[in-house]
Parts: sequence; C-alpha cells; structure tokens
Amino acid sequence: MTHGSEVNAESAEGQGSLVALACMSLLVGAASGLLGAIFRLTLEQADRVRGSVLTWAHGKESTGLLFIIS
Repeated sequence: MTHGSEVNAESAEGQGSLVALACMSLLVGAASGLLGAIFRLTLEQADRVRGSVLTWAHGKESTGLLFIIS
C-alpha cells in the first residue's frame, strides 16, 4: 500500500515541477523576446546616428574626412 501512495506523491510533485517549468519558460521566452526587440531598436538607432554623422562629415571637408577615418 505504501508503494502506491509513494507513486501518487511523486506524480503530484512531478506535475508541480512541470507547472513551475512551464511558467519559467514563459518568463524566459518573454524576457528573451524583449531583449531581442531592444537590441533591434538599438541597432536601428545606431544606424540613424551613423547616417547623421556621415551627412555632417561630408560638409566638413578635411575635418569630416578625419572624423570618418578615425
């Protein structure tokens, strides 16, 4: 009889850990998606800044050229 109750206890414990694992996977998925979105927005902003700097440098002759090279 005790063997059957041990199996039920292990089954209930296993289900609890599966629920916790499912919740953690949702949180980790949301966090990684948010991090990916922030990374993409950062790359887009860096590209806009780079374009602005290149536009500015083209009007500055040798100073702009030195700025772009460095």
